[in-house]
Amino acid sequence: MKEKALSVLLVAAMTAGMLAGCGGKSEGKGADAGGEEGKVINIYSWNDEFRQRVEAVYPEVEKTSDDGTVTTLKDGTEIHWIVNPNQDGVYQQKLDEALMKQADAAEDEKIDIFLSETDYVNKYTDAEADAAIPLKDLGIDPDKDLADQYDFTKVTASDAESVQRGSTWQCCPGLLVYRRDIAKEVFGTDDPVIIGEKTNNWDTLKTTAGELAAKGYFTFASYADTFRLYGNSIA
Repeated sequence: MKEKALSVLLVAAMTAGMLAGCGGKSEGKGADAGGEEGKVINIYSWNDEFRQRVEAVYPEVEKTSDDGTVTTLKDGTEIHWIVNPNQDGVYQQKLDEALMKQADAAEDEKIDIFLSETDYVNKYTDAEADAAIPLKDLGIDPDKDLADQYDFTKVTASDAESVQRGSTWQCCPGLLVYRRDIAKEVFGTDDPVIIGEKTNNWDTLKTTAGELAAKGYFTFASYADTFRLYGNSIA
């Protein structure tokens, strides 16, 4: 019953965080191995955004406690929300400490689902870390069930062997804002279509930046403006 609830929750929440089901050093036991299971689903996060999404889209939700720490499903299963702040690495520290105790934890104290930022998700999706179960072991086929997801979100949640071990539930768009008066001065036009063509890949953007520099303009204010975008594009 618990595994079924995990699968549904994962699928229901597929809509800036990555989601992963926990593995744990289980001596080769699969996600569908036999044995007694707990009646509590423990979810680690750094705020209440994911809880609110689950409450909004998962039809089996009965109620949530006033303090937001426990959501009860219609079949009596409880979702316990363990929330620690992301600031200063507190969330990762608490999550790592709990994962280290995963193998010996009681059934109702094991981590079932945890969220992760793109910045550090790889340390959890790495196969050798044994922290995140492949989605297929939860009955989720990424090629079929997640076919409409952006490829980069699926790659980010996969290990080195391209086995997807998590799924994004939120994807934040990026945009490029430019000064139309400067565009007219340097390129003779401020047409978004043409400017888009002049910034559609890194090589073209570098050439465009050279044209701007020749007129005395910097393309970006600092490296920080492009670091994450460029860094996350490196395979």
